[in-house]
Amino acid sequence: NYRTNRPKRSLDLRYAKYTVEAVLLPVSVRLLEIPSSIYLVFYIDLLRLAS
Repeated sequence: NYRTNRPKRSLDLRYAKYTVEAVLLPVSVRLLEIPSSIYLVFYIDLLRLAS
């Protein structure tokens, strides 16, 4: 169990390690190996570097 400041745990921030397939624009990237229900292109401010 962990505490969150969000109203529900399902709304909490989620992070996982993904591989960048291509940089499409200076502000957007395409990721590999993500579920088919999620769009493949992400704005870079929505991503964090994995440690």
